[in-house]
Amino acid sequence: MLLHGSHLVLRQIEMANLVTQRFSELRDEWRYQRSQGILQRLHNRWDQEFRPVTIESHPSLDASFNEIEPFIGPFFEAVQVRVINSRTGEVLDYEREPNLKAIAVGGNRLSRGLTLEGLLTSYFFRSTAMYDTLMQMGRWFGFRGGYEDITRIYMTSDLSSWFSDLAW
Repeated sequence: MLLHGSHLVLRQIEMANLVTQRFSELRDEWRYQRSQGILQRLHNRWDQEFRPVTIESHPSLDASFNEIEPFIGPFFEAVQVRVINSRTGEVLDYEREPNLKAIAVGGNRLSRGLTLEGLLTSYFFRSTAMYDTLMQMGRWFGFRGGYEDITRIYMTSDLSSWFSDLAW
């Protein structure tokens, strides 16, 4: 996952702290209170948002929630939040860490030539009217072959309009 909201390092660190806290809450809810809501929320989201797209585009790849449920706990345990900028020194080195599952929070280093392997979800809300910057950041909108049904991009309506204008 990629979160790109500001080029300011302090804002990136604040965002990463919030994400770390919320992800820890979700992980603990899965670990200790699964029957109190998170299981049903994830089940509903899978059935309502993901399966219909998969069934429409790749029916042979359809999987029930029961089939994916055993992978949720290990996924929660594996995810790391990393702040990727010029000050933190954090990196995403997939050769050194081939099984890395990360939520990457950052700014300019994320938007200038860094590849996030296996990127499936992007939260993009950094406002910029500079088309060269938009072009650089727009490369995140690609997808992994075979994963088209689970790729998600979230952005403001202004950014969506700017990218549309740029593409046309």
